[in-house]
Amino acid sequence: GMGSLSAMEKGSSYRYGIQNSGLRMPEGVSGMVSSRGSLHDWVPCLLQGVRQGFHKLGHRSIEELHEKIGQGRIALERRSEGAKQEGNVHSLLALQPAELQQPTRSRAYSFN
Repeated sequence: GMGSLSAMEKGSSYRYGIQNSGLRMPEGVSGMVSSRGSLHDWVPCLLQGVRQGFHKLGHRSIEELHEKIGQGRIALERRSEGAKQEGNVHSLLALQPAELQQPTRSRAYSFN
């Protein structure tokens, strides 16, 4: 990643404002992951997640969402790392990670 020690040595230190510092504190790691499959399978899942998020907010479009934010009817909040971890799946002994990571196609997706 951009915050890994190897990336900083190759020039990403400018991004972190530490180009003149002798101290390099990595903020990421370098590595490889196996392919998770075609984008053709993942993009519909991402789109469905966005649709469900809009539905939960009670809105149908980005324009409508922007309008409500401008009116002060919706507020955005910043979440700490602790809040993100607490909001995620945790403390389950029988969790099957593969179930959370694999896209499923139960119906045809519409991109409209």
